[in-house]
Amino acid sequence: MAYGKDKAVLQNTGSFRQRANSYSQRQGEQRKRGSGGQVPFFVGQYKPPKDSDPDTIRILEGQYAVQEVRGEGDHAEIVMTTLPFFPFTEHFDGRQQKSCICSAGPFAGNKKKANPCHGCDIFWSTREVGPDGKKKSDRMSKQDKYAFSIIDYGNYHKMPQIDRQTGQIRKADDGTPYYNWVKCSGLGCDGCKAQCETVQGQTKHWSMGWGHYNSLLASDEEVGRSCVNCGGVDTITGRAWVCPGCGDGIIDLATTSLKKEQVKETVDKEFHCNCGFHGFLNEIIQCSHCTPQGGSARRATIFDVDMQVKRVSSAKGDSDATQLIVVRWSAPRAIDQRFVQLAKPMQLDKIYTPTPLETQATQFAVPASGVSRQPRNTGDISSGAANPPPSAFVPQGIPGMGMPQMGPPPMGPPPQMGQHPLGYQNSPIMQPPPMMPGMPQPMAPAPGFAPPQQPMYQQPPMQHVPQVPGFAPAMPAPAQWPGLIPPKQ
Repeated sequence: MAYGKDKAVLQNTGSFRQRANSYSQRQGEQRKRGSGGQVPFFVGQYKPPKDSDPDTIRILEGQYAVQEVRGEGDHAEIVMTTLPFFPFTEHFDGRQQKSCICSAGPFAGNKKKANPCHGCDIFWSTREVGPDGKKKSDRMSKQDKYAFSIIDYGNYHKMPQIDRQTGQIRKADDGTPYYNWVKCSGLGCDGCKAQCETVQGQTKHWSMGWGHYNSLLASDEEVGRSCVNCGGVDTITGRAWVCPGCGDGIIDLATTSLKKEQVKETVDKEFHCNCGFHGFLNEIIQCSHCTPQGGSARRATIFDVDMQVKRVSSAKGDSDATQLIVVRWSAPRAIDQRFVQLAKPMQLDKIYTPTPLETQATQFAVPASGVSRQPRNTGDISSGAANPPPSAFVPQGIPGMGMPQMGPPPMGPPPQMGQHPLGYQNSPIMQPPPMMPGMPQPMAPAPGFAPPQQPMYQQPPMQHVPQVPGFAPAMPAPAQWPGLIPPKQ
């Protein structure tokens, strides 16, 4: 079946999940083939609260040019791709308790083509076969990570920096203290007691490993059942996957014999069409609200909703391991006007730039010339656990500081969408928390992030859902902001 070349639905960019899954798959294939800025990258880094109440955040979609290897052997080549997040590799030295950003480049898995990296040298030279038959280093880790920009809607206090070694306030040469924006810890907060300058909302960078990254991708699939155009929840269904080059239908979801996983495997890879096109297939979708009215449906992503996130301790007995829980999310909506000034993705490619070799040599206590990658049995570079403690990269602040829960954008009950009333359902991992009591009054940021001149704990005003210009949704606009929606089982 030919669907034509309607530019409204045929775009050769690929969805967030297509690009994310395709990049991860190619990185895995490269590993199987064997083929730092001035500010430390952990400064300003976000971590969801652990075993506590969730934070409310908005993930920002970036545009980062990334090098990746395609092909193998002598035919391998570097191509540029654009991703909404920034991938990087992190090394952690269990002996020195230091970390760095890998400098080996896109050919990191190929010891003959990789750029110099002391972290990789130590990793390769200290690998030994373990009880499970797999080779691993007992000193140096090598972990793929994925960084996103976010808005954290919590309250932050302007507090003096504390020197981690002396415990004293850090000051400039003229005696002026250095300051950090530190998240309010709620009841008993030191910043609240000191009446420090306070603002609501900060832009942060959030890096995560493979497990948390996969949890985020799974949530994106659930979020994608909602429509950005009308704000409808669970209104989007797929019709077909088509070639952007010729418009021919490659997979008709109404008649295909392929299973769900087979469809996913096909669309997450770049497709070679007989017309000569090579790239991602595009999806034809419909919305039960927009499509009958002649509107243009658009599937939502994690960048179109506010969500509540937290970490929970792993059940495997490893106290350092955690699982990311996306507790619930809002209906698709624009970023609240109070936080638009924070909605600029950070320069993640600058924050997570490779650590210079001389810095690596100092941190890992190796010669500036590096170490041989050949396995050795001497004890000069081995020993030391390669797994970092959970606080390895978190600057130590004032004792008693914790994670807050302060006035995110207002959250009401789920919207009643025409003849499709929606209710809450259980999370696939845990029961959603009970409805929260009245949320504290959000404090509008003032120029320069001055403290708001209003009470901190009042119910925020409700806002109207913004309407799409030129198109009226099939149902009356909700009287409130849509409430947060728990994941489906």
